[in-house]
Amino acid sequence: MSFIHRIPLLRRLNSYTGKHFRTDFLAGLTIAVLLVPQGISYAYLAGLPPQYGLYAGLVPLFVYALFASTPYLHIGPVALTSILIISGISQIPGVEIGSEHYIELVLLTGLLVGILQFFLGVFKLGITANFLSRPVIAGFTSAAAIIITVSQMKDVMGVELGQFKFLHQKCLGLLSVCMESQLIPLLMGMSSIAIIFILKKINRLIPSALIVLTIGSAVTWYFGLDAKGLNIIGQVKVGLPSFRMYHFDLDMIRSILPTVITLTIFGAVECLTISKALASKDPKASIRANQEFVGIGISKILGSFFQAMPTSGSFSRSALLYNLQAKTAVATIVSAVIVGMVLLFLSPMLYYVPFAILAAIIITSVLNLFEYQEAKFLWQYHRRDFWNMAITFLVTLIIGIQQGVLIGVILSIIKVLMKSAEPHVAILGQLPGTNIYKNVNRFEEAVVPPNMLIVRFDDELYFANAAFFIETFKSFVMPNPKGIKAVVLDASGMNGIDSVGIRAFDEVLNFYNDRNIEFNICKAIGPVRDILSSTGMMERLGSHNNFLAIQDAVDDFMHV
Repeated sequence: MSFIHRIPLLRRLNSYTGKHFRTDFLAGLTIAVLLVPQGISYAYLAGLPPQYGLYAGLVPLFVYALFASTPYLHIGPVALTSILIISGISQIPGVEIGSEHYIELVLLTGLLVGILQFFLGVFKLGITANFLSRPVIAGFTSAAAIIITVSQMKDVMGVELGQFKFLHQKCLGLLSVCMESQLIPLLMGMSSIAIIFILKKINRLIPSALIVLTIGSAVTWYFGLDAKGLNIIGQVKVGLPSFRMYHFDLDMIRSILPTVITLTIFGAVECLTISKALASKDPKASIRANQEFVGIGISKILGSFFQAMPTSGSFSRSALLYNLQAKTAVATIVSAVIVGMVLLFLSPMLYYVPFAILAAIIITSVLNLFEYQEAKFLWQYHRRDFWNMAITFLVTLIIGIQQGVLIGVILSIIKVLMKSAEPHVAILGQLPGTNIYKNVNRFEEAVVPPNMLIVRFDDELYFANAAFFIETFKSFVMPNPKGIKAVVLDASGMNGIDSVGIRAFDEVLNFYNDRNIEFNICKAIGPVRDILSSTGMMERLGSHNNFLAIQDAVDDFMHV
């Protein structure tokens, strides 16, 4: 395969037209208008100088655009990544938020996350991102929305607040200094929140964040509000990022490893979830998870060498790309070019940006993370998932973000194991006048043939559920008040069988043979038949007990 065919964007350019470019250019321009204020705000949320948020909208976007399998996913600085960064790195002993050492650790974190996500794609492990369940993610993001909002209130109020580990401590701290709130930042912050909400209500395509940022900065400059106690960004580094090498040791890696793993997991889930959600709306779109992780990983690796804070997929910017009907990832490149122009020519204009407005932008952005509709849905239709969401939410809110992530991962794994360890098993009966067999618990008219039991096992037979398989099939005839003389295993839902499953199958077969009960199998798919044949199970079972249809097994038993 040639080099061009290995790069998805270059392949698409073969059929690229001027009309496509006009659409992509307008989409990229619109995205950049949203990306600039978000980049500054999310860098601040992560405890970094503003230029690092803009750097995240430069090199990573150029690199990702080359490898993206979908035109809709837009990466860059996001709120959830920022809060995970500051909550993880700031807890390292001796590290002060905003210091050179802090910045170095954040950039190193981005490098390591990129390496891990790159290998997820190379080794085709993108599917592992599916193991973090949607209710758990919803619980975590909902709690994160509250934590982020509370953390920004000090800037809206214009007060100083010390570092607190727990949310309740931050809330009590805010209450203790609420009487010291400054009028100017309070008015500017609250009015910015109101304006953003009003503009979004009118039309979500209006660049509300950029508008309040521009107006607020102009008002601050004109009236000299910075001299009257309003905190502003101040001097922003001018120009494009320079190449930066890292000097690190094992202790540094060990200290940031929990944050690296957390960002890797949530970054993978976030990007894959956004990509699939938007691709599902476009019948022409396709999403290749492993290709995405390769692109995202390389973008993070190279971005970290050009001082970009860790990036992830942005749902707001990605949804906007979809609504603007972007044709290719050229739209992403356009947005990166505009961010570069801001860094080159417009950085001095950021001097008078008030922290109160950055806080307002962050607060209005993260409110969408609060998944109250998901909680309502789960309460009505799936209580177990609701409690998984609730537990993750409470742990994140009360104990901490990293602990919430850990609990979320554990709950997701437990859910997978429980479902796999005790799969669905159905007793089947014949619908009168047909050769159709259905679950007797769902179809009251279904009739079980006399002295027979027909059982469908709806999962792969492997080590996790082998014991359940044995216990279940033994329980059908021990005791045996219905005088069952034949058990038919409907293997249509059994998509595989491993070595432990073979032993379980053998044990059940011996158990029935010892009691002179026929054990038949029907509708087994090719791979299952192959493994049963190669291990001698099919020979032991006997070809006369292996059927293509349930009705064949019933007729054979009834001597029809």
